[in-house]
Amino acid sequence: MFGGGLTLSGTMMHVQHVEECPDLGPICDTQPQRPYQHDQHLYSTDLTFDGELGLVPHLSFELVAALRQVTDRIHYLDLAGNPYTPPVPDYHHRNETLFGPTDPWLMLHGGGMLGSFSWGLKGGVTLPLGSTVENPFALGREGLPHEHIQFGTGTFDPLFGASLSRSFDQVALAIWTLDRFTLGTNSFAYRSGHKLLAGASASTSFGLASWSFKGGLDVYRETPEHWSGIIETEGNVGRTDLLADLSASWRFSKRFSLNLGAKIPVYSHVQGEQATYPAIIDIGLGATLGGKETSP
Repeated sequence: MFGGGLTLSGTMMHVQHVEECPDLGPICDTQPQRPYQHDQHLYSTDLTFDGELGLVPHLSFELVAALRQVTDRIHYLDLAGNPYTPPVPDYHHRNETLFGPTDPWLMLHGGGMLGSFSWGLKGGVTLPLGSTVENPFALGREGLPHEHIQFGTGTFDPLFGASLSRSFDQVALAIWTLDRFTLGTNSFAYRSGHKLLAGASASTSFGLASWSFKGGLDVYRETPEHWSGIIETEGNVGRTDLLADLSASWRFSKRFSLNLGAKIPVYSHVQGEQATYPAIIDIGLGATLGGKETSP
């Protein structure tokens, strides 16, 4: 049996920080420069395919692949928050739109029953197909234009997932984790941080035959990234987020379902100057192909 779906997810991220010498570049060596603010908005959209193919009973192959678009918009402000035009063109940021694939995930997925509990385990690896960039901090120190946005890590990263759930009369409870570990460095001497995601949820239909509703909490932890073994103070130096995870699913036919979800940050512990975001919104279409049809 084959099952899969397409999900369109998007979010807006905001970064604001003060830029001053020596980070303004070599011009600082010849004449003083006044500090000013970078006010940056990033609009990110992913179209993700998640497909699963049954191999033998209780074991399947899963592929997750996505196309990503990121639109970057930058504004410059003085320290009082008024519009500002830098006397020297800025080489850190630019208005741009980037598009391309992210790193696909390949996994084996096993599962079964343990008494009244359902369990699942996943394991696999990412393929380094997403774009990567040369060390932007080293280029910045030389006063050269550079890019911070990457769609991949440039390395084969191990994946691990686990879940445990139990269904009652009207409610199903679940706990789960899905983690990506980075063990090596890529051709630009970059090593991404580990990305750890875990959650607990409750789901119910509220007595509606074609609907399912879910609410829960997710914890996301990302460890610092390294460039040539160094943690750059203006890079990703680690963050932890607690998110409310809400979703609804409507099975409108025997094969297909429509899914709508939102992940809303309720607490963030961020190290350094990193992006903040109001929510991650998901709209998805799911399908089950093969096997015996069931009523919606």
